[in-house]
Amino acid sequence: MIQPKKTFRYTTKFVISVIAMSLAACSTGTESANSPVDSPSSPASPVATSSPQATASSNTVAIPGVNNVNEISFKAASRNSSGFFDAINGSSTQRVEIQKGTPVTVIGWAIIPEEGKLPDRVIITYGDNNSVVAVAPVNLERPDVLKALKSPAYKNSGWSTTLDSSALPAGEVVLKAWAYNSTTKEANQLGNTRQIVVRD
Repeated sequence: MIQPKKTFRYTTKFVISVIAMSLAACSTGTESANSPVDSPSSPASPVATSSPQATASSNTVAIPGVNNVNEISFKAASRNSSGFFDAINGSSTQRVEIQKGTPVTVIGWAIIPEEGKLPDRVIITYGDNNSVVAVAPVNLERPDVLKALKSPAYKNSGWSTTLDSSALPAGEVVLKAWAYNSTTKEANQLGNTRQIVVRD
């Protein structure tokens, strides 16, 4: 028999997931780092799978609670949305071309729905081994997320950081964003990935 407390937790996860998926259909326009979108974006139906261990790149910023990125358990996207990777350089298109050395600004929003709080950081990775290229604080106002999820805890759920594209290999690169919880040392993948084509 399922305990009432567990039922409430599962119901809460389901409701957050449904709201986030519904908002994906409403998301329009181009986002920018300084002006959040009217509705938070969300994945349609990501598949829960295991994810390879991450590796650190030369410009990795310190991650709270760990001395080495290998201590973090990276978990692929699930139906219980932890947020969304909104845009690269102000563009919400899935694929962006840049010249190597051009700064790359990435933005989105992130939460830890199981605990009703914000992640300690958002980790940006690329490649099958999840090489870390940037770490973003989660502290930007997102009134759209606050309104959609109806929790004051999510008011400042926005994140943004600029990474050095010189740290990325030439050619097609898929960027992923992860909501990091220093208490559990887990990073949950945010909805959506972004593809960059890095030109020499």
